[in-house]
Amino acid sequence: MKKLLFLCALLLLICISCAGAEKAKEITKECTFRFSGAEGRIAHIHDGDYETYMESPRKEKHRLYITTGKTPAAGVYVEFGIRRLPFTVEVKKGDKWVKIASSEGRFAQEYVSFAPVTGELRLNIGGAGSNKIIRIYEITVLGKGDIDTNKIHVWQPTVKKADLLLSVTHPDDELLWFGGLIPYYTIEKKLNVLVSYLAVFNSCRELELLNGLWHCGVRNYPEIAYLEDFSASTKKEVYAKWGSSAAEEYLVEIIRKYRPEVVVTHDFNGEYGHGQHLVCAESTEDAVSYAANAKKYKDSARKYGTWQTKKFYVHLGKGTTVMDWHQPVSGKNGKTGFQIASEAYQMHRSQLKDGNIYVMADRGTKYDSFLFTLISTRVGNDKKGGDLFENIPAKNLSNYK
Repeated sequence: MKKLLFLCALLLLICISCAGAEKAKEITKECTFRFSGAEGRIAHIHDGDYETYMESPRKEKHRLYITTGKTPAAGVYVEFGIRRLPFTVEVKKGDKWVKIASSEGRFAQEYVSFAPVTGELRLNIGGAGSNKIIRIYEITVLGKGDIDTNKIHVWQPTVKKADLLLSVTHPDDELLWFGGLIPYYTIEKKLNVLVSYLAVFNSCRELELLNGLWHCGVRNYPEIAYLEDFSASTKKEVYAKWGSSAAEEYLVEIIRKYRPEVVVTHDFNGEYGHGQHLVCAESTEDAVSYAANAKKYKDSARKYGTWQTKKFYVHLGKGTTVMDWHQPVSGKNGKTGFQIASEAYQMHRSQLKDGNIYVMADRGTKYDSFLFTLISTRVGNDKKGGDLFENIPAKNLSNYK
């Protein structure tokens, strides 16, 4: 009887706790904003469009003032894009502005919370002496309570050690050509997947890629080289712009720093022949080899040591390994990895306009995202198939218990 009473009491406490969990209300529309010198574009920071933004004039002090409505503010989510900067949130007490929260500005999407306040608060962006031009793409102001993490992304630093490095050229390549790879290995297998991008055209594309990665279960920030993005059909054109070893040197450092067990990249034919895809595939293959050689790119070898990747795959090729992205992913109401990745692709809104012809490469299509070729291995060839981590010792992986 006592045991039954204890269980009933416990259930009651759980119910009370769940009922009392307050959801943070978005109060952006209740607020007014001002930024000296950017009056004409201030509305762009809360219009829901990454292709518009507020750009500040170059000056020593960047201060964005936010006046709340009746609902107290308890959090601010700032989407900077590429030009991110540290900032503090301050409120006026008497004749002084007092800091109540701060951000180091490490990520393009930054969320800070603080004790609820009403009235006027300000974001002091860039710190003392900063005279950089800044761009803010979106700001969301929230009330007290638990944030909706589907909309507000609290990024963690890049993983200390990756299980899988997915090396791609542009935002959306990680979805179009690799299907359900990211959600399958992050959500279903609970592994550390690091996505590395060579070329990101602008802040809009970076913010879209972050939204897509978050939807696929990635919580650690990706790596981005920020090489110039341009249309090219040959490797020669790309190397002429990027330099003969820029991508390769960057990727060697990424591999040494994050020590992935498995590396995956583009088709050696660049899928549809994109010159930057061709260079990414070639540079990744070379980087897998060079990362293990202390005589190659000595600076990163001294900094991180060398690293021998266990398995290296490319998309398509002979097709030694066929994955099944159509199997349901745990905890996603029956959704498959391919479905989750397809939803993430829809977040690349700037790429879904003007008759864009690219679609997710389903099984059996020309650019089949289920098909991979094992190029090199230190742990033996795949026999069972259906797993890019076949033969990798479990103790090497982040989910090992």
